[in-house]
Amino acid sequence: MKTDFFVQHKGLQVCKNDIVRTIKDSWMEQGRLIKDIKTLQMYYNADESRCYWVINGEEKGCIQV
Repeated sequence: MKTDFFVQHKGLQVCKNDIVRTIKDSWMEQGRLIKDIKTLQMYYNADESRCYWVINGEEKGCIQV
């Protein structure tokens, strides 16, 4: 089953797949491999329009959405 997840807030629509793709692109830009990502946790803050993320329980960051 293929699913999509969207968040709509104050006229903005955010798609989970777009956020995952942006995080993966950032990871690869740092010279890292996608296969090294074992877990990805994302925390979307709609008021800030930011997604905070944790990769493999260690690496942390955020992106503007």
